Amino acid sequence: MDVKERSQVPERYTWDLSSMYASDEDFLAALQAAQDMPQRLARFRGHACENASGLLTFLEEQDACNTELARLTNYAERKCDEDTRIALYQELDSIERDDQIAAFADRLRDRFGQY
Repeated sequence: MDVKERSQVPERYTWDLSSMYASDEDFLAALQAAQDMPQRLARFRGHACENASGLLTFLEEQDACNTELARLTNYAERKCDEDTRIALYQELDSIERDDQIAAFADRLRDRFGQY
């Protein structure tokens, strides 16, 4: 079986990841910014359900965090799948499995029960 290099595959058969992040640098910046997610949600501890407005604000923040975590994970996985020989993309994909994105997701899930 003849396996083509990615550069030999017509663009119409490749993923367009630019709608998620324009570049790997943008992805890494978003990953860095995601590190404050637990603190963003922690500010609601003890009073998220005091009133309807507070609950709505918390749920919107929670949804925004979940959406961004899913976007980070999806981008890392797609970049890894593009060419498994490229170490950078393997590293990006491992972020999801290791302790960065996955740890944030776990911490966020743990904190949801505290509100």
